[in-house]
Formats: sequence, structure tokens, C-alpha cells
Amino acid sequence: MRITIDNLIHKYIDFVSLNNINLEVREGELIALLGPSGCGKTTLLKAIAGLTDVYSGKILLGDTEITNLAPQQRKIALVFQNYALFPHMTVAENIEYGLKVKKVKKDAREIKVNEVLEIVKLEGYGERKIHELSGGQQQRVALARALVIEPQVLLFDEPLSNLDEKLRVTMREEIRRIQKKLGITSVYVTHDQEEAMAIADRIAVMKDGVILQVSPSAEAYSHPENEFVARFMGIVNILPYELIKVEEKVLKLRVFNEEVSVESDNGFLDYKDAIDIDETKFTDQYSLMIRPENIEFTGDAGLYGTIRWVEYLGSIIKYVISIKSHEFIIVDVNRGGEILKEGDYIGIKFNWKKAKFLTRLQ
Repeated sequence: MRITIDNLIHKYIDFVSLNNINLEVREGELIALLGPSGCGKTTLLKAIAGLTDVYSGKILLGDTEITNLAPQQRKIALVFQNYALFPHMTVAENIEYGLKVKKVKKDAREIKVNEVLEIVKLEGYGERKIHELSGGQQQRVALARALVIEPQVLLFDEPLSNLDEKLRVTMREEIRRIQKKLGITSVYVTHDQEEAMAIADRIAVMKDGVILQVSPSAEAYSHPENEFVARFMGIVNILPYELIKVEEKVLKLRVFNEEVSVESDNGFLDYKDAIDIDETKFTDQYSLMIRPENIEFTGDAGLYGTIRWVEYLGSIIKYVISIKSHEFIIVDVNRGGEILKEGDYIGIKFNWKKAKFLTRLQ
């Protein structure tokens, strides 16, 4: 069942927490709402669930408007950050609680509970008490309790934030597996860009109650539309530059006193946008971005820098480099070659085909 959000506005007194949100979640899709604390992602999730009133706009489930329906009328299930399990009940009793509320007969409840226990890989755990389970097992119970009522939409409010890193990876894989197996339309709130990219079909990046970009997970990282999205989706180098000349499909730039050519449509920027704007306005409105993995060290380079900091991150080594102008850039190198050290003077080469122009957000 698809979800359509049309011009949605939410207010806390005079503070606008959701500002004209438009979003469609396709049938069977898992979309992640990604952004920093206070950006409005949880408020949007609660609005879909019916746990908060909206100021204006519409929410549709399929072709049916649900904006003013009570939560229990929406056929939507929510998996909470803190699990919200009943500690005095067994696993099976927690899972069947929603079915009891719906007055489903005991035999049917038992069949459904056993079915979802198998789906979340907790067969044989029905009689366990909640305190006897690990964090990951408790999260599976919370997921099973949401699935057993057969919702048309599944909502996740940062469900893995209480787990350690390795368990988070395992559980996001499980959530993804189950969501795809059952084909339930899902909305997943997180502030972790790695988690969002791993679990979602598409990502909606939010800031100050506004959706800045909606795109497939890989594109949110490789093709951000503005500087905020680029920074939030991972480490990014914003390079100082001067615009020398605009040619068709190519911009001539000076970067670190080196003249380079960057494709004008490498990113969202079109040649027509570039040619119709003067140099000062252009540099004020657009920043030049390159990711750390698109820079390499070379012995034959026109640009050199000094290594100021080295971080060993498993298979990746992260270097912080200062260049002539004292600007710092970050370079990611796969472990396996020569390991450089602080103070080394090294040649640097940018892959300008991977550089992108981004709008600067005020």
C-alpha cells in the first residue's frame, strides 16, 4: 500500500516542525527518513502513525485519506526505539497482545504467533520472559508484535539505536530481509547515514522540517544536490576555487593555484546555469565537492601537501592533509600499500571527473 503525503505542515505553537512536506512512499518500498536531531523526521513518522495532529495537508494510504483517523484505524504498526515490551509478559504474550485487542480467537492467535516467531527466527522462545532475552532478541519480539497484526504499513523509529554496532548490522540485515519477504511498505527513521544506505530503497534527507532530497540510496551519496546533503551523507571535501572561464559543458577553474577543467553537468549543475551567472555570484552560490576516496597520492603531481593526521579504520586509512594555502583535505586510501606517516610531504591527484558542484544552503 503506497503512502502519499501532500503539503503537510505541523506546528508546535509558533514553531513549524514540518514545512510543506510532499512525499510518496511506493508500494512495497522501504524509505528512510534521514537527518540530524530536530529535523522533523520523527514528527513526520508520528503524523503518519496518527500519534500527532497536523496543522494542514493530507496523508493518504492508497487512495484513502487517513489524516484525521485515529491510530487504530490506520492499519499501521510502529516499532519503537525502546521496544516498549511488557516486562511481566512472556514473548508469546507480548506478540499476541494486539490480536487480543482485536478479539482474535485463541487458536488463531496461537497460529499467528508461531508464524511470526518463525519469520523473526525466534522459534521456541514463546515462553521466555522479556528480561531473559538479549537486546537483539527483544528487538525481534518488537518486530514480531508489529507484524502479527498484518499491517499495511510498517514504521520504524530508530529501532537499532540501543544496540551495539555489530548487532545493529545484523538486525538491519534482518529487518531488510523480512520487509522484502513480506513486501510491506515501510518508513524507517534514522540519523545514521550508513544504516540508511544499507537498509533503504530510497532516502529522504531532512533539515529544519524540510525534505532536501529524495533519491535512491546510492545516489544520495554519489549525487547529492546541495552541500548539506553531501556533508550529511559522509565525509566530503569542499574545495576553494576561482571560476576562470565557462565553456560548453566544461568549467575552467583554479584550485589550489592549479588550473583544472570540471564538467558543468557533473552533478545537478547545467551549462546554462553556469553561463548566465557572473563569477562572484557563481562562487557564492555553488561549492565544489570531492569525496576522500576520489583523491590519490602520486609521485608525479603538480600539487603537494603535508600529512597532519593519520587514522587507521580497518581496511581504510584516513589521511588529513594540509596544502599550500593551509586548507585541509581528507584522503581515504585502501590499506595494503605503503603506510605514510605524519609529516610526510606527498603528491596529491584529484579525480576531477568525480568532482561535483553543489548549491550552498544559507
